[in-house]
Amino acid sequence: MSGPAGCKIEDFRKPRLRKCPFDLNSISWKDAKVLGCGVDGWVWRVHFGDRGPFALKLFWVADRPVEEEYFAVQQECQAVAHLQMMQAAVDQANREGGTHPVLLYPDPKTHEDAMANVFAFAEENRLNPPGPEARERDRLVPITSIPRMAKCYGWLRFNTDEILPRIPRKLRPRGVVIEKAERYIEPGKEHIAIVYEYIEDGENDPSKVEEFLEFMYLAGFCFASSHGRNWKHSILVDHSDFIGIASYGWHRSRYRKLPVSYVLRT
Repeated sequence: MSGPAGCKIEDFRKPRLRKCPFDLNSISWKDAKVLGCGVDGWVWRVHFGDRGPFALKLFWVADRPVEEEYFAVQQECQAVAHLQMMQAAVDQANREGGTHPVLLYPDPKTHEDAMANVFAFAEENRLNPPGPEARERDRLVPITSIPRMAKCYGWLRFNTDEILPRIPRKLRPRGVVIEKAERYIEPGKEHIAIVYEYIEDGENDPSKVEEFLEFMYLAGFCFASSHGRNWKHSILVDHSDFIGIASYGWHRSRYRKLPVSYVLRT
């Protein structure tokens, strides 16, 4: 994965996270550390050769469930892809001198509002914005920056039969029961992992978290769940906490501004 993400209308219609260029074979597993696990996957701190550290999230479910719409790895890839496109759109607008910023509805309520805000980041719409009367009527607000987020380096294929034997037993993913669901890594399956910037533990600044929550709301993401442990140095480290408009589970009842105290609860 190199260069900025695409930010055309078609890119936003079919959000696809790009593949990570790192080589799983370059990980020194004896130096890895388990960061935790959840309903969607297992996370390590790793180095790829002399690069790192990174957070490597391996998803429990390898194949799309036949009888369920929810597919964790697809949902997270779509959400992160949209965020990367949005960052690329804002960066591009700033490089152009800021004459055509991304313009968003300041108080979206419906799925249609959320959809309009997402596609406002698309290059074709950004360069052909509503006229002055519509901008004033809808009180559209310019977005010239995006809050700090954990960088994503893309996805990797994780062949369990090849890689798990290299991992010390104490670091291997163990089967767990979370929310009454049994989770485990299936042998003989090719799972997907996502590589993220590793964020050190640190105090959360409520004002910075609030800025991030405000952006996610304007950017059309609805709330799935969150907990104080998912935030480090005011940065979200679990991207499954929010659902993008392209994914299963987006619902009007979850689409709202969240109080910081609720998100950072312990």
